Amino acid sequence: LCGLVMDPHTGEILAWANRPTHNANLDGEDGLGTFHGGYDYVAAGRYEVGSVFKPITVAWALDKGVVRADEIIPMPEAHKFPGCKHVIHDTHYVGPGTVVLLLEQSSNTGAAELARRLGAKGMQDMWSTLRLTQRPDIEFPRAVSGIVNPEVGTKRWPPWLYHRVAYGQGNSLTPLQLGTLYCALARPDARMVKPALLYRQKLRDPRGPRLCHPRYLPVIRQGLRQVVTQGTARKHIQASDYPIAGKTGTAQQGTNNICSFVGMAPAHDPQMVCLVMAKVPRDKNGSGGAVAAPAVARVLNATLEYIRLPKQRPVVATPERAPARVQVPRGNAAGQVVFNGTGRPR
Repeated sequence: LCGLVMDPHTGEILAWANRPTHNANLDGEDGLGTFHGGYDYVAAGRYEVGSVFKPITVAWALDKGVVRADEIIPMPEAHKFPGCKHVIHDTHYVGPGTVVLLLEQSSNTGAAELARRLGAKGMQDMWSTLRLTQRPDIEFPRAVSGIVNPEVGTKRWPPWLYHRVAYGQGNSLTPLQLGTLYCALARPDARMVKPALLYRQKLRDPRGPRLCHPRYLPVIRQGLRQVVTQGTARKHIQASDYPIAGKTGTAQQGTNNICSFVGMAPAHDPQMVCLVMAKVPRDKNGSGGAVAAPAVARVLNATLEYIRLPKQRPVVATPERAPARVQVPRGNAAGQVVFNGTGRPR
């Protein structure tokens, strides 16, 4: 189990926790990130992070012009993409919709469709531009980089890999890297931040590479907000003093599930980013929504209350009164697709 709280505007790490805990000041390192005081999962633990990576794929695809915010993309329950070894499945039928619906319902096939359009070069460019195979520039010597699937290494990514990377499988990241990616979604300029453990007032430029053009941020944040109000975290974040946006993730590691949730609040103008990741035996049916989302909600509420941000209790989503969705152009009777304002065609 590990957790991380970051200020997305400065890159400052406000909280960093591991369970089992450890003392990072102790000597006697036994291996990468392992020492007498324990193991640092935040900076040295590499994981296939699962669906929490989908917003990054969506942001990159929007920025590269391979999908429009109002475009209806196919999201079948199962599909075998050309060159892939296996059929890619969703946990439930989502159906055609926009990228907002893709995020809300966490569609694997929708994310893989974006990867198909980006191709090997587009996906590899994303990985290299965002410096995911470079060690984070942070004052912690045991921090490590993400890694590309060892079957591929430095070669051109085959279709079976880049389709999987789109929904958080195949390659591995550290929770620290994942937190910095979400800071880009929380910042007004959509830039990643350089994480910092030491406070240096105005002596350090926290800005890193840009994830996407800032004009796409409202669409992505809307999708992440709907994850909480109507999607995969809806049952697990019942009430909050501040509107929370975020993404659930559930990946597999041996006989365990890696359950995660990365959230930001307030959803319309994020001031804090929080990540919680836990390893749960697969027979316990753990998921990112059930295991990690409630903890993130509690931490974000407590943190924003501590800094005295005025409470902004959102309207609780109900079938009769649901939060407004991204508005997409309506069609006409001449054969165009007509939308019902929910991200789905009708």
